[in-house]
Amino acid sequence: KDGPYSNLRLIAKIEDPTYLLVAVKPELGIKSLAEIRERKLPVRIITDFQPSVMPVLEYYGLDKKSLESWGGALVAPHGITATTPFDVVISSLASPANNPESAFWTTVTVAHDLKFLDLPNDLLDRLVKDANMVRTIARWGVLRGVDRAIPTVGRSGEVVFARTDMPDEVAYKLAKA
Repeated sequence: KDGPYSNLRLIAKIEDPTYLLVAVKPELGIKSLAEIRERKLPVRIITDFQPSVMPVLEYYGLDKKSLESWGGALVAPHGITATTPFDVVISSLASPANNPESAFWTTVTVAHDLKFLDLPNDLLDRLVKDANMVRTIARWGVLRGVDRAIPTVGRSGEVVFARTDMPDEVAYKLAKA
């Protein structure tokens, strides 16, 4: 959308799918994120604040000010450990990869029993349209606790790019590696 970048060239695309997933602690006793606002629950939500997550929070009316007024909070995933207090995770970086941006998913799903929630089709359609996501299915076992196929949205692929003045030999070695 910003137009061509004539000074860059693509070296490689690495398939690394990530999914938009919502997980809650079962003891919260909710079946939908809508219940958080309806009941003004004081939940701590781990979220990555990605442009693909913000429409989910907006859809359910879960903004920082409201959550804090109920005693809850939005928590960034940086530095998450098995003992970090939380109630809900909403993230479009769900992946079993231990890359820095997704590693918290492995941490929380291994340390805690979580229940994964479905998102409504109209919200998923909006994310496809407005957040550049694609419809996909998070399959059983992608993370501990995913016990069924979950219709969702996601992305795949990380790109490695460089300036066009990178020597061809270096670009080749990088792609080969």
